[in-house]
Amino acid sequence: MQRERLDFLDNLRGVAALYVLLFHVYRVLTPNLAPPPAIAPLIGFGYSGVWLFFAISAFSLSLTMPRHIATGIPLMSFAASRFFRIAPLFYVLIIYSTLHYCLTTGKPPEWELIVGSISFLFNLVPTWSRSAVSGGWAIGAEAMFYATFPLLYFFAKGVKTRLIIFFAALIVYVIFANHFSWLISNVRLWERFEARSIVRFFPSFMMGLLVFDAYAALKGSSQAKLFGSGALIAGMLLFAWQVSVGQGWGILHQVHVDTIAYALILLGAALCRPRVLASRILSYYGRISYSIYLWHIPVIVLIGPFLHTIYAVEAPQWFRFAAVSAIVLGLATVVAHISYRVIERPAEEYGKRLVERLSEARHRAAFRHVAE
Repeated sequence: MQRERLDFLDNLRGVAALYVLLFHVYRVLTPNLAPPPAIAPLIGFGYSGVWLFFAISAFSLSLTMPRHIATGIPLMSFAASRFFRIAPLFYVLIIYSTLHYCLTTGKPPEWELIVGSISFLFNLVPTWSRSAVSGGWAIGAEAMFYATFPLLYFFAKGVKTRLIIFFAALIVYVIFANHFSWLISNVRLWERFEARSIVRFFPSFMMGLLVFDAYAALKGSSQAKLFGSGALIAGMLLFAWQVSVGQGWGILHQVHVDTIAYALILLGAALCRPRVLASRILSYYGRISYSIYLWHIPVIVLIGPFLHTIYAVEAPQWFRFAAVSAIVLGLATVVAHISYRVIERPAEEYGKRLVERLSEARHRAAFRHVAE
């Protein structure tokens, strides 16, 4: 049962990873490699795939926390698991990005940016918020949520409590976005910081926790599939609306409305497991999604001149966009597969062994204390 649940999450992670990749195929290079007008709004909305990652992350952490509790050292187990899940590969990308920057500009990057990225504190400091890694800002938001998750898990249980926190977080964000820009005189710096801050995205993570609560309450119901189908349809309709309109509702920023769509899709997928998501390909991309996310922008930048050459060929626009997307996906898949096997998996396994040793040491110490 546990494996089945994780497979369904992997499938959605795969969707998110591929969606973000297609968006960056379009937007990273200058001039842009524009998709055909018929699908341009859909591809242009691909940045929102990161919000889906955030909701899945909160759901997944809730799902796996009992495993950390079982070790007898839940906080240490959780911290080690998260660190070895994200840090080793992120540090490799910091090294790569630093070398690439030095080679292309002839000068070293700002040391503050490197320090902020290594410490995962860059989401808290305006001048560090872009991260030393392309697209790495999202990892900073994740790290901030990891720091608060144990408190939310142990001391903010129940839908009512979490709804209160969700709405409080929305109010805090509205106040932050509208009344704190005076802290930073540089307008562009403030806009970049505010757009990537954990203050903006904390409600999105909370939605993932609320989805988990709803899933836990409904999964044993005889009407679970019916509820799931309804949530899935509502989520897809809202997603289509946001693709075409892209707007917020009241105190809900567009990011939060987008995330509601993804949260409904996540709940629907959890309850009714639609066949369209039962794909080995999506599951595979879900497993390597972290590597795909961190490596696909460097791949696009590295082969940018070649992609522009391909895109300039006399051919229908849909064919040219499909060709450059396929090239990026193919190369990014190869790099991500190697990265997953060589960096991610060994680091995760080391983290698990470390926690096992610490847990065993704790149990031995407890046994000696009782024996004495």
